[in-house]
Amino acid sequence: MMMLMALYLLVYNLGYRQLRSSLKTEKSTVKNQLNKPTESPNLRWIFQSQCVGRLPGLEATGVCF
Repeated sequence: MMMLMALYLLVYNLGYRQLRSSLKTEKSTVKNQLNKPTESPNLRWIFQSQCVGRLPGLEATGVCF
């Protein structure tokens, strides 16, 4: 279980660093929950804004988890 959690944290951290570095090189921002631009977004915000957790058949309703 500890190895699985360590792997999860490693993947999350790598994604977090990749996101921030690509935003910095492109000199771009992402809107946060308050609709203000930020250069240091959280991966959770990105996943929620892209609706990664859609269930099949619910795409038309716009339901995100």
